[in-house]
Amino acid sequence: MVYNEQCKLGDIICEHYQMLHLLSRFGISLGFGDKTVKAICSENNVDCYTFLATVNYVITGESTDLNNIDLHSMMAFLQNAHTYYIDYCFPKLRRRLINVIDFNDDNKLALLIISLFDEYVKGLRNHLSYEDKTVFPYVHDLLNNKVPNTTYQISSFSRHHDQLDQRLMELKNVIIKYTPSNNNTNEINATLFDIFTCEADLKSHCLIEDNIFIPAIRALEMKLLQQDRTNE
Repeated sequence: MVYNEQCKLGDIICEHYQMLHLLSRFGISLGFGDKTVKAICSENNVDCYTFLATVNYVITGESTDLNNIDLHSMMAFLQNAHTYYIDYCFPKLRRRLINVIDFNDDNKLALLIISLFDEYVKGLRNHLSYEDKTVFPYVHDLLNNKVPNTTYQISSFSRHHDQLDQRLMELKNVIIKYTPSNNNTNEINATLFDIFTCEADLKSHCLIEDNIFIPAIRALEMKLLQQDRTNE
């Protein structure tokens, strides 16, 4: 089902609970009663078209007309996601890992798990920092009608955009295959489940960038280049 602006946001959340992440990243809090998507977006100064394009893409995997995407709203959404991963999600996962695995200087497995986790988060942090310091300022320039040059275009970001999958895969495999049987099964399984959930959320985040954010920027680049040629 493709949702529209007259749908009740509460119904969408009940049908697709993973949309909760999208709410906070668009700056929308719970407690909105039976209001429609249009009303809630208006109250929170969120571009309704961009919100629905993102929601429907995550649910169906199909993108819409990207010429109408509001890049200001999309960048705020992505920056809020970065803050969530670095300041909340992964610190919380690290604390849980330390709590559920016997972590001491003699436990080589625990040291390996934390080392793999920290290496993954370091790579993720570097990638998100690249977006914050290079990509977003570039898009701000485009939105201020600065014509793109040959030094940097969004295709560079697309090439840079690896998924950082390998290190996380190693971490999951170590936990699954080598966690001692004397560990608290419920706790370690719940922590591993959270790692899988966070991984799926990150993949969704990357797909939104690849299939909504980047194409919308390419369209803006082409528009500015065409205007520049016309003015020559």
